[in-house]
Amino acid sequence: MDKEEVVSQENEEEKEKETPKGKKEKKSKEPKSNSKRDKEASEIKNCVLLLNEMVQHQDSWPFKAPVNTRKFPTYKSIVKKPMDLQTMKKALDSAS
Repeated sequence: MDKEEVVSQENEEEKEKETPKGKKEKKSKEPKSNSKRDKEASEIKNCVLLLNEMVQHQDSWPFKAPVNTRKFPTYKSIVKKPMDLQTMKKALDSAS
């Protein structure tokens, strides 16, 4: 067994702890503060940052607001799931 294998084995043994029932349990490598809610909040924050960059892009003008269906009545028959940046922003704001 070389030095790296010994160090690796020692690290694994340190990660294990004795439970009251005598069963060994591995400790989580993630900090306890990274709960599912924290992860979702972080992902929403990243989406908001990306959306803001998209809105500021010079070529985003056609996608900034929903299409006026009174002006273009056949739009919804052609585009089955319309989406725009303004609608996305509202969804992200309600999620955070």
